[in-house]
Amino acid sequence: MASYPWETSKPPADASRRIFVGAVSDLATGQGHTVWFAAALARDEDEFRRQLGVHIGHNLANGAEVNEGLGDFRFSRIFLSALLREKLKRFDEGKETVARFLFIRQWHENRS
Repeated sequence: MASYPWETSKPPADASRRIFVGAVSDLATGQGHTVWFAAALARDEDEFRRQLGVHIGHNLANGAEVNEGLGDFRFSRIFLSALLREKLKRFDEGKETVARFLFIRQWHENRS
């Protein structure tokens, strides 16, 4: 199976880590609707997708909408509490440091 370009890329050696957020919707007839949301420290979008792909699969990770920084990102108000948002902001600004951070949540609905 062929790889997506983000699966094999390397971030610049001098890249600093930032918070990336991403979301993807998986809608399957008879199975319902699942929304995945993630936030993580990464050096670039590709590294973020690799982290996401480990947990939700590379096809969904490839289809995710991704944003560098918190901003006003789709689904972030649903999945991120005010306290967690503030913690992520501090990570993104370099005011607090951790070796690794990954937050993943899913919302699933089936109305059949």
